[in-house]
Amino acid sequence: MEKYVVAVSIDRVQTFLYEVLYSRVQDKQTNSGTLSTIIESSQMISGQFYKDIGIEGNGPFAGDIDEQLLTTSGNCIFITSLPESQISKNLDEIFEKYYKRYSGQLLIKYIYFPLADLQLSHQADGEELYKLNAIKESKRRLREDACLNEIIERNQDLLFNFPAPLETNSDSESALSQAKSPSDWENAFSAFSQTINQLYDDQDAENENHFRIAVIKGDLDGMGELFKSIQNYDTYNAVSKLLNEYVSLQNLHQITQQFQKQDAEEQRDRLRLYPLYIAGDDIFFAVPASQLSAGINICKHILKQLNEGIIQAVQEDKQGGMNIELSMSIGVDFTFNREPIRYYYARVQKQLEMAKQEASHPKVTKNYRPVHCMKISINHLVFHDYEEDKGSRRKEGVSDDSSENNADLLTWKTIVHGVERLKHAMSCGFAAHHFLYGLLNKITDPESYNSNLKYSNALFYHLIPQHLESGNEQLREAELWLLNSIIDQIMRRTEKRDKAGNAENTGIIFLDDKHKKRLECYVRVLLLFTDPRFNKSTQSINFDATQVKSDLFINPLKYIYNTSLGGSAAQPLRDVFIKVKKKKNRASSEDIYRTLRISNSLFYRIKHKYLNHPETVAKLIAAANPRTPDEAENLLDKSKQKHKAPQRFTFDRQRFLRASSKSEVWTADHVEALAVFYKLNNKSIQLKTIYDFKALGEAQSQNPNQKWSGGKPNGKGKNRPQNKC
Repeated sequence: MEKYVVAVSIDRVQTFLYEVLYSRVQDKQTNSGTLSTIIESSQMISGQFYKDIGIEGNGPFAGDIDEQLLTTSGNCIFITSLPESQISKNLDEIFEKYYKRYSGQLLIKYIYFPLADLQLSHQADGEELYKLNAIKESKRRLREDACLNEIIERNQDLLFNFPAPLETNSDSESALSQAKSPSDWENAFSAFSQTINQLYDDQDAENENHFRIAVIKGDLDGMGELFKSIQNYDTYNAVSKLLNEYVSLQNLHQITQQFQKQDAEEQRDRLRLYPLYIAGDDIFFAVPASQLSAGINICKHILKQLNEGIIQAVQEDKQGGMNIELSMSIGVDFTFNREPIRYYYARVQKQLEMAKQEASHPKVTKNYRPVHCMKISINHLVFHDYEEDKGSRRKEGVSDDSSENNADLLTWKTIVHGVERLKHAMSCGFAAHHFLYGLLNKITDPESYNSNLKYSNALFYHLIPQHLESGNEQLREAELWLLNSIIDQIMRRTEKRDKAGNAENTGIIFLDDKHKKRLECYVRVLLLFTDPRFNKSTQSINFDATQVKSDLFINPLKYIYNTSLGGSAAQPLRDVFIKVKKKKNRASSEDIYRTLRISNSLFYRIKHKYLNHPETVAKLIAAANPRTPDEAENLLDKSKQKHKAPQRFTFDRQRFLRASSKSEVWTADHVEALAVFYKLNNKSIQLKTIYDFKALGEAQSQNPNQKWSGGKPNGKGKNRPQNKC
């Protein structure tokens, strides 16, 4: 008796689940049966589907299935000895049942072919190989256009004729509610919020009808390549079962329970999660906006479960050489709980597509291999999250090359830490919304954007700290730490080692289009979280004064000196106003800058009133700097003897007049660059009077893994590992 391979698949699953969400969830969010509808819809894609076929229950193929080859969510492949005519009749019956029941929202695709069509192996493992070949051939045929064309031709009377009015039925309604009552489902999945309106956290308890939620949609990457690389049926079947087990409502519920238990132990707000759907390789749910990080961690937990399970399954079947690593793309959208789903579904889908299209990935090097990689798109900005493979830990004494190779990647930790710093600064009294909105206006201004000189002037001026001399120590450090996270977006970092062998993370400022766009997107994300409805203040921050000194002062000063005021044309003018002195016998690359005495108001008058009158400018600067060259030299010698910072120098009037005669360098933008440099350099000097960096260096050399704030022991600050508001 001839045997046939039969494959049946549910097509348009996402469309169906979306329609269920739109027609039921959106209209009945206050109905206690909402969660049960979601669960029943997802369960139907798997459990009810098997009953309708006959794998379970009394479907058309019940009792006639010789061997099950594959049963995954919305898919099944099996072998039967039924005659071809009966197989065709049964499949048409299933197609008609689903088409009528779900009004065309779900489409059944099916194929069958003689088992003899496969080229079977006569080797010892041939019995297992034919199963794998049958699965791969079935999936190939299901994807072909000929499959759908044949189904349409066979069912054209059903598809292209209008049904009689009385024939419309409520099969779909009964199919979604025949298993359990709403209360049964709610009890079985008690960790989930029963409606999307119950996602409010404690801070929104007084306004539970209007609050922010984070909608998260994830999609597994690399599944097609994974299954193509499997050459063993048992491995193929095991991996398929892992997907069914871990990408499921049951597993999502178990993980939610684990997170809620941990929240209770650590006295945090209880995680609230509302599932929208989860099946196949798709994950879609919502959490309160303040619990976005927990939602991302849930996706990562599922990914780790899959990868670790796949590794074990592959190793058991001795296929260790195959590509087994799955990754995940995630889209995130923020919305209000009352917004219609059709709006945020489209937005979160767009974010997901941006994550999937992101070309860059964490780089694999000889000393480093990233695992459990995720791409997370928020506000059109893609962040990367990954871990180091424990099996690829570098040998002792071998440097880690991951930092340099992955320096251009925006990591998920970047936004998490950035929001933590933002909320901490806001809790300390920093006017974050006003500050960020002003910054965004400056860096998106077309005139500034198209000129790196104008752009750097606007950016660095805006990032000059305003609370450095404040008596409020918490506000001062919160501002500095937030500004540090912002300027970090235009820096490319490399790890170097000083003479003592200690790691030194250095950065170089880049103002190309890529880094400008990255900064803009980052500021927009931070602006989003300035909304009080996102407020969830951080209790502490790990402030690092040394990092702030390097990123917020040393690097911008270098950029202005070498780039904004550099070049063969501008250098003569720059040297009139700034002299640089290299530090000796120090591992640090910090420079000491000597400047003239020029106030902010004098720079303003030069730029706006006397720019075209160099002689007048020379008189004004000379009046503010009356020392003769001999007097300046004597003061410089005395400063060296006392080991103090160099004093100001003498203004060279004739040299200034020669340099300023060149119209291409004596411009308002160059004067502005000088003004920003002077102000930033003065702030840098003030920073050194507040923090004892010498004591900090000694503390860090004794404990290099500890972050220190490095305050001076004179009462203006304290040496401590963290700062609390």
